[in-house]
Amino acid sequence: MMNSRTFGKRNKTPLAINFDDEVPCTQVEKWWKQKPCKIMPPIKKAKKQRCSSHNQLYLDLGQKGGSKATQCRQCGFFYTKGDEVDERLHKKVHEERYYHKVQWPVKDSSVSYIKEYEDGMVWREYLNDCINTSSFGKQVNLLLLLSEEELGKDSTYLQNNKIQIYVYISKQSCNAVGIVLVEPVCLEFNQSGNMGCGVRRIWVARPFRRRQVATKLLETIRMTFITGFLYSRSQLCFGEPLTEDGQKFAKVYTDCASFHTYLPS
Repeated sequence: MMNSRTFGKRNKTPLAINFDDEVPCTQVEKWWKQKPCKIMPPIKKAKKQRCSSHNQLYLDLGQKGGSKATQCRQCGFFYTKGDEVDERLHKKVHEERYYHKVQWPVKDSSVSYIKEYEDGMVWREYLNDCINTSSFGKQVNLLLLLSEEELGKDSTYLQNNKIQIYVYISKQSCNAVGIVLVEPVCLEFNQSGNMGCGVRRIWVARPFRRRQVATKLLETIRMTFITGFLYSRSQLCFGEPLTEDGQKFAKVYTDCASFHTYLPS
């Protein structure tokens, strides 16, 4: 005879059930309902999330008076306004990553400028002269290096002793914020008898773009490239290849969709 032992709900004394005897259905149902079987759903393993980028992250834990982190639109750095440490770190990153700080001796009385504007001044010199003999050789080399990072490297202009460099200096920051390299070129459409003016390279630091810096540089070039002669905007030629931003600027400045271009030698 087969016996099975079960325990009651209130007491732990075993209850003997003889399976050979007939057991009422109500007793079996009562015994079965004491501890119903629960079916557990399968456990799903959480997928590990991989970091797909190395961007700067921050946690907003409500500290610092509930102030939130602010992202600089220019350099992309997150910092908390009013926090001395954060603002000092942001200033350092901003200068290194975005500002391209090139100090210029504006207060030096021996430095002469060919054109002065409300917010800046224009300085001009032959490129080879200022690199080899001028006291501004360090600044000019740094400006050329910064322009090459965005526009590509071009070492052939060092072999041309007729190239002039125009530098725009901001009065507020006393930094050089833009340069233009120009050279005389022969143009078939030029009927004035003068050499054409070729804009070989033009570059402006990012914080000063859309502030008329490039326009002021080219306006100065039109008036001073050849003494006593004023070039029209459409007579300026732009060296190839041009970036997408350079093409847009040339179209707006010359007010001509098919502006003149040339291939620098």
